Parts: sequence; C-alpha cells; structure tokens
Amino acid sequence: MLQPEDTTRYRNDIARVFNRLTKEQERALGKRLLKGDQTAIQELVEANLPLVIHLSRRYTSMGMTQTDIIQEGNIGLIRAARCFDYRKNVRFSTHAGWYIFGSILRALEDKSRLVRIPGSFHYANMKMKKRYEKAKSQGKTFKEKLKGDPHSEYNPENYEFKNVSLDNAFRLHNSDERAIERMEARDELSRLMVCLLPEELDVISRYFGLNDLPAQNFREIAQTLKISQSKAKSLVNRALVKMGRLASETTRKPATTTLSFRRIRRYLQQN
Repeated sequence: MLQPEDTTRYRNDIARVFNRLTKEQERALGKRLLKGDQTAIQELVEANLPLVIHLSRRYTSMGMTQTDIIQEGNIGLIRAARCFDYRKNVRFSTHAGWYIFGSILRALEDKSRLVRIPGSFHYANMKMKKRYEKAKSQGKTFKEKLKGDPHSEYNPENYEFKNVSLDNAFRLHNSDERAIERMEARDELSRLMVCLLPEELDVISRYFGLNDLPAQNFREIAQTLKISQSKAKSLVNRALVKMGRLASETTRKPATTTLSFRRIRRYLQQN
C-alpha cells in the first residue's frame, strides 16, 4: 500500500516507465481479455496508471490524502479493466474514467465524513467550495460572488466541508436542488455512454456538455462537425435510445428507467 511519503516517488516511477497504448494495442488486449487471459488485465491497468494520477488531482483537499485518492482510483481502474469490451469501439481511457471517478467519489462519501450523506450533497459542497476559491482569487467576497444567492449563508470560511450538518444539508434551496439533480443525471448519463459508437459518443458529449466539452445545440454541433442539423439530432436520439435500453437491461425496470431517462434529458437541457 502506498504511504504518503511515497506518492512523489510513485508518480516519478510511473512517468519513467509509462508507454501509452495505441488503439490497436488496446484492441489486442481486449481480445485476449475476452479469451480469459488475465494478464491482459494487468497490462491494461499498468498502462493506464498515469490516468488515475491525472484524474485524482481534481479531488485534492476533499477530506482524503492524495495517496488514498490515488489508491481508490486504482481500484476503479482494475474494475474497468475487468469489464473492458473492445467491440464497443471506445478507447479504454474513456471507459475507465467513469469507473475511476465512481470509485473515488464513493470513497470520499464513505471515508471523509463523520456522518454519511447522499452523494448529491457531496457534489453540491464541491461546487460551493470551487465558487468560494474562485471568488477569493478574484479579490471578491463570497457573498459578492454569489450575487444574492440564498446560499450566501454557506460561507466556506465558517463551513466545514468534510463534516456536514444534516440540518444544514436539508435546507438546500430549490434552485440548488435542481442543480444537484442535473449533476446526478449527468453522472448517470455518463455511465451509460460505454455502449455508444464514436460518432454517437462525440455528439452526445457535445450536446450535454460532457467530457469537459461545452454544451452545444444542434446547430453548433452541425457547424463544428460539418454535418447537417438533422444528422446531429438523429445521432443524439439514437444515442439516447441505446443508453435507455442499456439502463433497462441493467435495472430490469423498463417503465421506471424510461421515466428516469426522460428526467435526465429534461434536467440536462436546462440552463
């Protein structure tokens, strides 16, 4: 197990031996994996350890040491390698990212709090802290940054992010509850994207603003990708149908899943 003092050396060791896999190499490992070759899992994991380090950086100062966050991310990476299917034509880094994020977020929820609260409140706290840090860097007070937001009482100068009062947690304003629901919906949507073809993945990511891309409407997508608006809309709808089917297969509750998926689309389309 990594010790905090070993983290820098661990990063340096990985940087020295890192050799990123090509798409063809990933496919070859995927074929071996489907045939039951367990060494393929190890090779996928070892080749993508730098990905965990890169993604873990955004979760610093969230109640866990960087060493622990990296270790949790590695657990997610191993899970991703075990279920990787090259036939879906998705790069392993895209596939693994959701598992890494999920593993880290679950650990943050379970280990960084005296009282466990839902993940939605954890997302809200992360967002609030980022807003505070941005305001501070701009020389503004948190209240000025919020511009009358009813949440100005949640000033991080007087707010302990890792130990959340349940009384305060359930006093979230309706507008922020909707924002939290959108974040949860975006997370649910992301987990279903593994079933998409590359062109579907690209368009759906642009439409909903996923994978660090700005959200775009059909006209903007069409201009960016040099396709027609009807083609862009068709790809989005096709992707939604695919992900809806995957969600139904996973939950075995078609009716509930359909309603849930409509909720996802509605919230993500709101500004």
